[in-house]
Amino acid sequence: MTGMIFSLPLVWIVRDYLVKKSWLISFILTFLPAIAKYIPGKIWSFVGFILQAKNMANISEKDAGFFQVYSQIIGLLSSVLLTIIGITVIKNSQLLFQFNVAAIILLLGSVFAIYMLIKISNNYNHIINNSRIILHVIALGIQKISKGLSLVLFLSAFIPVHEFVFEILLAFIIAMQMGVLAFFAPAGLGVTEGAYAMLLSDQFTLAVAIQIAILARIWQTILDFLLAIIGFILKLTFFK
Repeated sequence: MTGMIFSLPLVWIVRDYLVKKSWLISFILTFLPAIAKYIPGKIWSFVGFILQAKNMANISEKDAGFFQVYSQIIGLLSSVLLTIIGITVIKNSQLLFQFNVAAIILLLGSVFAIYMLIKISNNYNHIINNSRIILHVIALGIQKISKGLSLVLFLSAFIPVHEFVFEILLAFIIAMQMGVLAFFAPAGLGVTEGAYAMLLSDQFTLAVAIQIAILARIWQTILDFLLAIIGFILKLTFFK
């Protein structure tokens, strides 16, 4: 339940940027494609969002696709900022230092990508409002932190993790973003788990780190299916 509640900031971003007046459509567009990424990778989730936006809100493929690119970039920007802040606090891992270098490179790349999107946004009906970018990045940052804490709550039912809440939260942010970047892997399968195992092997044994990775996958899959079911029920109920 906490994972579902903490998924809401992205719904707000969809409504704020793309749909404007309809919370209902924003819920469906955000939740319904959640399981499409389990088929061949992120491409189907991307396409599913675009098709739903066209059918339900009369939003062109070009505008919906542009928003998907925008949302992925601000998500990346949010992740790398949180990663840099987190690694600044945790200073006892050479592996984390390497992630910090990668995060700084990705930060520069995502800022440049945002700049380029602003430059070409005049070609789209839904023009990027520069003043909203920071709010959207903050909203996704809140979502990532909140969902990470939800994962910690889930893990605590199986493993004593109360002493490593911050480390698991940081691992969640990095692992989930690596899974998103690995667009070729269905739902980041394997890439996400590998990141968990690498990042948490310092605090736990490798066996426990792998166990956490598996439990995190179970948690994420259950959450995605619940969100998709909610989106499907809303669509059937209000858009027959």
